[in-house]
Amino acid sequence: MRTVEDGSNQYAGALISPIHVLISSSCMSRDIRWATISLHFSNGTQDGERIKVVAMLTHPKYKDYSNDFMVLELEKPSTFKPVALAAADNSGIETGDEKCSKMAMQ
Repeated sequence: MRTVEDGSNQYAGALISPIHVLISSSCMSRDIRWATISLHFSNGTQDGERIKVVAMLTHPKYKDYSNDFMVLELEKPSTFKPVALAAADNSGIETGDEKCSKMAMQ
């Protein structure tokens, strides 16, 4: 995420749909204007995509570092493949062996 199109990246996020990036809400202290989408470039304009951020959607219960996430909406879709997210019913998620699963639920 950048404050100017050709500047250095300030924060990292995850592309969760062609037009949405998941990022920490604590990044709101900066004036994020651009998303840079690439596997490896951190500044300049040589490769990857630079897409204007048009909206910042913060969790309604964000306070200090609780619920510390927000979604950035991009002006146009990225051509990069978004990360895979879990289905709403959690189908297809493996939680590990039985012992670890039971410990996690206690």
